[in-house]
Amino acid sequence: MKRILQLVVLSLLVSLSASAQTITFMGIPVDGTPATFAQKLIAKGAKRAKTNSNKYFYMNYAGFSSCLVIVSSIHNKVSDVTVRVCQSNKWNDLYIDYWDLKNRLTRKYGEPVFEFEDLLYSGISDYEKYDALQNGESIGCKFNKENGYVRLCIGYFEYDYKGYVTISYINPKNKALADDDL
Repeated sequence: MKRILQLVVLSLLVSLSASAQTITFMGIPVDGTPATFAQKLIAKGAKRAKTNSNKYFYMNYAGFSSCLVIVSSIHNKVSDVTVRVCQSNKWNDLYIDYWDLKNRLTRKYGEPVFEFEDLLYSGISDYEKYDALQNGESIGCKFNKENGYVRLCIGYFEYDYKGYVTISYINPKNKALADDDL
């Protein structure tokens, strides 16, 4: 009996340690099933965008109102969470929100390990920068953590003709589950 109790305690400690080592989104580990993650997200104030959906939510995030939150999963395990914090057809709106978030993420996580921001530093006009987004250019940076990474980017939706700023929290262990299908 004592041996069984020791095994139960050990397995509990291992599972707690594993979830503590996973990147978090608003304090929620980016792991587990989409249904479990959805319940934790709803407890933080998120509203489902579609009835009974465990993928799309609306919530306030980091000072931004009514952000679309997309929960992605692979083999029924949450692999990443993406937040669309801004959507606009004005370059200046996208630029300001991107730099605000990049500065805040840099204070929290340190310098990005990867940046693709050439478009920001080019001498072209804001109109030309927005046009470049429409033609497939993107802007972004990546912050590594020992338990995952955070990606910030500016992109463009062709279907509604607007640019966007997103931030994603990625669990590489669960993301790699897609490789099993190759």
